[in-house]
Amino acid sequence: MKRIFIISIMSILLTNCSFNYKQKNNEKDLKDAEQVSSALFKELKDQDFESAIKFLDKRFLEETPEEEMMKLFERSNDSLGQLINTELYDWNSEVSYGTNTQGIYNLIYNASFEKGEAIIKMTIIKYPNGVMKILGYHTTSKVFE
Repeated sequence: MKRIFIISIMSILLTNCSFNYKQKNNEKDLKDAEQVSSALFKELKDQDFESAIKFLDKRFLEETPEEEMMKLFERSNDSLGQLINTELYDWNSEVSYGTNTQGIYNLIYNASFEKGEAIIKMTIIKYPNGVMKILGYHTTSKVFE
């Protein structure tokens, strides 16, 4: 009887456990995040700001609605000119693998534009379903001063 009780408790614990492990700053995770940032930069280079919006997370768009983000992209383009090149300057990531795979990625780029240089900081989130979206985006440049 005691043995059945122990087996029952163990089976309940095992079925309710999620098996996850965390990994920080893995190169493979960086490559995953760079697929998102590269796709966004392509749309910005092409000045297709409507298509760029699709990479932004819904929580981002709750704080900065689509129309406002379009204006920000346009103003940035007017001030800095067309995006020419981006180079990854720094990054970090923390990804939880297992039954609930999810992650957060912080990328910092040095960016060259027609009229100047800028630093672009981007935060990307990976949801358990594998979808990756931009949760934060910030451009800093002396041109804006």
